[in-house]
Amino acid sequence: MRNSIIFLVVIFLGACASIDSDFPVPEASIVPQFSVEVLDAEQRIIRFNNESIIPDIAGDATYTWAFGDGTSSSEVSPEHTFDSFGEYDVKLVVITSGNGEINELTQNIAVLQPVDIDFTLFYMDVDLLEIIGVGISNVNIELSGFGSGMALDKNNGKLYYADDDNLELKRVNIDGSDPEILYSGLTGIGSVAIDTVESKVYWTNRTDGVVQRGNMD
Repeated sequence: MRNSIIFLVVIFLGACASIDSDFPVPEASIVPQFSVEVLDAEQRIIRFNNESIIPDIAGDATYTWAFGDGTSSSEVSPEHTFDSFGEYDVKLVVITSGNGEINELTQNIAVLQPVDIDFTLFYMDVDLLEIIGVGISNVNIELSGFGSGMALDKNNGKLYYADDDNLELKRVNIDGSDPEILYSGLTGIGSVAIDTVESKVYWTNRTDGVVQRGNMD
């Protein structure tokens, strides 16, 4: 009796497999999808590449775009210029003629303002008496004396640095041009810092144990 039951179960499973293999598989539905390409970040010009999947049985497709800023388009893969930077919910609606199917996809995109960053690292090589800039700008600035303090004024393209051998605070353009003495007759000058808002430069006086400051001009 036990063997008969097992045999019947096997026959039933085999029949199910036979029915499934002959069952017609329906065509896939339309799948709206798109990717985003930045054509001009500063001018906020974006291309929306339509990558929707449309099976043959669905017929012709029409596309409607809503860019999230009150404007729309019926192009297949439109280019669009946003008036301002920010986040937008962009919707693509796909309608097919063969079966009248309507599908849509909404994606949140961020139109970000580009940031110009110079990743140049400046440092002082006291053995070679040089200020070295490594990165986007490669710079070698020869120094006339030993120092250890330096500050970067990127907005005005200036480097401020200590010359302890000659008791001076100097500055030079980032590219190494136009070196000049800003303050002379200093004592034990060490670290250097700047405050571009107040147009002040600060330095340590290691001999007297104080911090001093002067105008950046």
